[in-house]
Order: sequence, then C-alpha cells, then structure tokens
Amino acid sequence: MPAPPTKRMKAACGVATTAKGDMEVIVAGGSTALELRGKTDTVEIFSLRTEQWREAARKLPMPLAKANSAQTPGSFVLFGGTSWDGERKTVYSDAVLAYDPETESFTRQASALSEARSSTPGVVLPASYFRQCSKQCILLVHAESWLM
Repeated sequence: MPAPPTKRMKAACGVATTAKGDMEVIVAGGSTALELRGKTDTVEIFSLRTEQWREAARKLPMPLAKANSAQTPGSFVLFGGTSWDGERKTVYSDAVLAYDPETESFTRQASALSEARSSTPGVVLPASYFRQCSKQCILLVHAESWLM
C-alpha cells in the first residue's frame, strides 16, 4: 500500500465497506507538525479495489490527533483524541465520531466518553454485555469510560 498523500503522525484509521462491497482504509486527522497547531481535519481513503488514495468528501468535524478507533459492523468509530484551543494549549476530546462509508463523513454521536482522553485503545461491544449501555459500549483498556 502506498503512503497516504498527507504526511502526518498520530492519525487514526479504520476499515469500512461500501454499499458495493468494496473495502476501504480510512486515515483521519493526525498532526502534520510537531507543534500543536499542526493538528489536521484531513480524511483520506485508500480503496483496496483500485489501490488508489483519494480525499474524502468531508473532513473531520474538528482537527484531531491521537484519536483511537474501534471497528463496528461495516465501519468504525473514532473516540477521544486531542485538539488545540487556539492558544497553543492541548484540549482533550470526549467525542465519539461514527464513519459513514456512503457519505465519506464522520458524525459526532450524541453519546460521548465519560471523560475526555486520548491515546486510549478500546473496542466496541454490544450493549447486551453491560447493564450501563443502551446501544453499544466502547470499553477502554486501562480505564473506566463508557459510551452509553
């Protein structure tokens, strides 16, 4: 796989399947510089069928680095991460962003992490595993944070 067009670090990624059944790798956000202002809202897609990169139809709702991802059926969610407040201060995110392969966009979910954080791996599990959840839960490793 060739490198994404945008050079960056601390990006998040996931795999999604289109309505036509094509699998795609999505790379979102990250940092394009070592300074805080380098955080990006860029989203790029690699088609496993065509073996080509393209820019997504829509950017992230906000610049975001160090977000984590967890697979869902046919797609994935991003959660947490860092941004900056315009004053060169790091801001931690409690956002959960669901990726839609048909619109090539991320939508901020009504539910959020119980605590803003970054660089925390997690998995999405069905709500039936936990009494605290109404739909799906994101179980974070080494933390007690839930999406309900």
